[in-house]
Amino acid sequence: MKAIISANAKGGTGKTVIAINLATQLSKHGAVGILDADLDSSNLYEYMGLHGKMGLTEERKIIPLKHNGMEIFTMGGFLPDSDKGVSITGASMKQMLIDAVENVEWGELDFLVVDAPAGTSKERFVALTEVLEPILIGVVITTQPNIQDDVKRIYDLCSRYRVRILGLIENMKGVACSKGHPLRCEQCGEEGIEEIPLDHGIEDLCNALGLEYFGSIPISKSIRKNSILPEWAMAPVMGAVEKVIKTTRYKEKLSRRLLAWAKTGVQRSN
Repeated sequence: MKAIISANAKGGTGKTVIAINLATQLSKHGAVGILDADLDSSNLYEYMGLHGKMGLTEERKIIPLKHNGMEIFTMGGFLPDSDKGVSITGASMKQMLIDAVENVEWGELDFLVVDAPAGTSKERFVALTEVLEPILIGVVITTQPNIQDDVKRIYDLCSRYRVRILGLIENMKGVACSKGHPLRCEQCGEEGIEEIPLDHGIEDLCNALGLEYFGSIPISKSIRKNSILPEWAMAPVMGAVEKVIKTTRYKEKLSRRLLAWAKTGVQRSN
C-alpha cells in the first residue's frame, strides 16, 4: 500500500475535492482507500454523500465505509451528528492517526489517499507524516491563485521534514461555464467575472521551486455542485495520478533492486 497526501497551506482551497477525485481516478489502477485525516473539521463525509456509520470487528478493528468500490475512514462515520464539533489534542491526534492506519480493516489496498488537515501546523504535519512514513510516496498540494506565500510555507515545511512534493494543482483560477468555456463580461468583454486573476504567478513559482505544476481548475457551477470533477476539468488530477503511478513503479523497482543486492551480499558472505 502506498500513501498520497492531499494538502494545502490554508483552508478553503479545495484539497478535499482534489483528494476525492485523485482517489476516484486511482481506483482505476488498483484498490483504493481514503483516510480523512482532517479529524476535527472533516467535511469529506458530506462532500461524498456518504451514509451510515463505521463499525467494529470482533477483534475491535474499525470497519471503514464503502463507496464506489473504495474504503473510507472519516470522523463523519463515527459522529452521531455531523453538525457537532470535535476537539482533539496533539497527543490524541497522533494516536487516532495511528489507529486510522493500523487499526482499520483496510483489506489489500494499492493506494491510500489521505485528506490532510488544512494549513501548515507543524504538530499535525509531523504527526501525519511520521505515521505514514513507511508507505508515503508524496504530497499533492492544492492552492488558489495569487497566494504564493502560502505555497512557499508548505514547500518549506515539506523540505524541512524531507517529504516529497509530487506536484501542485491551482484551483479556482478564472471562471468557466458548465462545459469549461471561459466566461466573459457582456459589457466589456473581460475574461473572468469579478476580475478573478488569471496570471501565471503560481506556475512561475512552481518553476522557480522545481515543483511540477499539474495545471489549473476554474470556478464553475458544475464543479461547485458536485464533488466529482467534470471531464473537461480533470486534466490536473490526471497529471497527479500519472505522477503517483510513475513514482510507485519507480519505488517498487528500486526496492526489488535493493533486495537483489542484499541477497547477493548474503550469498557472497557465506
